[in-house]
Amino acid sequence: MQALLRVHGSRSARVPHVRLHTTMTGPMAKAAASLEAASDAAEQEELTRRLAAMHSELQLLQDRRAELQALLDQAGTAAEAVQDEEEIASCASDLLEILTSSGEELDSEDQESLRVVAEALLAEPALRADLPLPMLLLRMPLALLPPDEAGAEPAYRLAPEELAALLANQVQVPLWLCERLLASAQGRMLGPPEALAAAAQRPELLPRLLASGRVAVAAGSLDEEHLVVLAESSPEARQAVLAEPRCLMGLSDGALRQLTVSAA
Repeated sequence: MQALLRVHGSRSARVPHVRLHTTMTGPMAKAAASLEAASDAAEQEELTRRLAAMHSELQLLQDRRAELQALLDQAGTAAEAVQDEEEIASCASDLLEILTSSGEELDSEDQESLRVVAEALLAEPALRADLPLPMLLLRMPLALLPPDEAGAEPAYRLAPEELAALLANQVQVPLWLCERLLASAQGRMLGPPEALAAAAQRPELLPRLLASGRVAVAAGSLDEEHLVVLAESSPEARQAVLAEPRCLMGLSDGALRQLTVSAA
């Protein structure tokens, strides 16, 4: 019996102790890893979605702020424009009141004191259209119509049609003012069409137009065709053409005979 016990004990001693392992291996571990990765991906996707939504809201706020700023700027600009228009209208009114309040001639110092305001008004075509140009130039010829200087840019520039209208205005623009207009920088705007139109309405201007050097009896300026058209516009114009030596030199024998016969 004791022998049996010894044998059994010795076998029992050789039986290894079995441990239980709790670590997952194989498919279960892979499944767990997949679940964890899926959870992380879902969280990342949700975070990305929230960030995108926040970015979109921020962009909307920035756009709205920009719109509001644009409206504020527009309102400010409009207010400034209204204020500027009111100031300009006030300046124009004050200038005209000064020029019309007294019939006395303004000396050079008086004209110079008003020059900046007058030039600012004349520089804008829209404002110039509302001004009595003949009166303004007649009252301030020294300041507004100085002699033309080569290379110097005038503070304002009349349109060609405005210059032609002034030259043709027999009632409000005397001949001496026409000569001053032609001698000033404004005379640069005179071309053959404007000269022809002015001379047709005011034939006595013809010698002054030619004397100014702004136009000449020549090809590219007042050629024979221009002179014939001018001469046939009225008896006074024909007389002015035939009385001007420079025009006679620019007419052919045929044109001269035609005008002479018409005059007879």
